[in-house]
Amino acid sequence: MNDMEKKRVVIVNQNITRYKAQPEAEVVFTSSSKDAANNLINLNPRIIELVGGDGTLSGTLNDVLIANGSFLKDKLIKITPRGSGNDRHKSLIELNRAGLYSTLAGNFEKTEDVAIRIITDDYLLATINDTYQRYIFNVGGIGLDSQTLLEYEDLRRRKMPATFRYFEAATKAIYKLNGSVGKVDYDVPGIGLDSAEPVMFLFMLGKYFGGGMPINQKLQNNDGMFESVILRRGTNLKLFRSLIAISMLQQPQYNNPLVSYLKPMNKVKLQVDNTDKFYFESDGEVLMEGNNPVTVRKIEVEIAGKITYLLD
Repeated sequence: MNDMEKKRVVIVNQNITRYKAQPEAEVVFTSSSKDAANNLINLNPRIIELVGGDGTLSGTLNDVLIANGSFLKDKLIKITPRGSGNDRHKSLIELNRAGLYSTLAGNFEKTEDVAIRIITDDYLLATINDTYQRYIFNVGGIGLDSQTLLEYEDLRRRKMPATFRYFEAATKAIYKLNGSVGKVDYDVPGIGLDSAEPVMFLFMLGKYFGGGMPINQKLQNNDGMFESVILRRGTNLKLFRSLIAISMLQQPQYNNPLVSYLKPMNKVKLQVDNTDKFYFESDGEVLMEGNNPVTVRKIEVEIAGKITYLLD
């Protein structure tokens, strides 16, 4: 292994004022995901450490992959959580506790060979309106989740736990979204075509969502599949109760008709009709065009590749 392959580059969100890295690491404080991506492409490190939240992970790796689709091959990604949600990191911890990791022997910035723990997982590619492309590393979706994030931004200065802030934002989003009319036709290869009138349609790899809510029933990684959950329209109270039930993974017991978990899939196509309030978000970032969220008319989500995470 040569010096370049040993190199660790640490990307630090500029909002984080203090961070102590290993002496061998090269630390880069960045003002934008494009700045971070340019540094990574130029330095081409073996280990990439991202210090921040889900947005730092998603924004940086999206810009890297858009510039070079094969960049993550043979790379190790380490997440040092410093964000408000850190759901991808929480999901990796869960996989680690379940023993769903492997070991890799090698001289990684140390004086002797040691075995390190790694987890390899899938990531997704979403193509929106045949125009925009976004990679998903934990959870993405349309509807309530994206509207909630827009409301969440207005509550960031509130001094409250992230989960409480999320539910307050979700309550506001439910009131705004539930009155709109819209239908989604979805086509899953091997399963067929179906339709729903959803408030939310999620595509899930990780277990956690919305600042630590365990939303995904499947605890399996690197299987070339992802799950989807549909939250259908209902009264505001039923929607809020359903969201709580989903977040507590108690939906099967409730048998709530507003909620449907689809069988694991490797691809899905959605056609959205009669609504101008369905926006797209991935890993806590709403897809924007300028200062406005992009209205989703159609979307295709599929397995895009593999990513290897370096555990603590």
